[in-house]
Amino acid sequence: HLPLIGNPLARAPYYRLHVLHACPKLVQLDGSNIPQGERAAVESVLAKETSRLALMHSAHLLQERLEVAASRATINAQLRGRERERDQWDREEASFGSGFDARLFLELNAAARDKAQ
Repeated sequence: HLPLIGNPLARAPYYRLHVLHACPKLVQLDGSNIPQGERAAVESVLAKETSRLALMHSAHLLQERLEVAASRATINAQLRGRERERDQWDREEASFGSGFDARLFLELNAAARDKAQ
């Protein structure tokens, strides 16, 4: 005889079948005799439950993989954008040509700034 009424375990799905699976010689559960039909259902119901749990676990793992892939895709897109910006900067810098003298450019800017003041 095993009374589980009021025990949190009694709220779990198929708790009676789990108890019967763990204690196959049990005669009474929660104050009543265990029907033969309930005993017969133990293996098939628990096998289905195990299958459902495995499917749920697989779905959860797939969801995690998809989230990681989406995160990587976002990061790759950001990196490609930065690479395009850098390439554009390089092209603009190269468009000044080999005759570009940075010192002369700075001197001219400084002279223009002095005139403006």
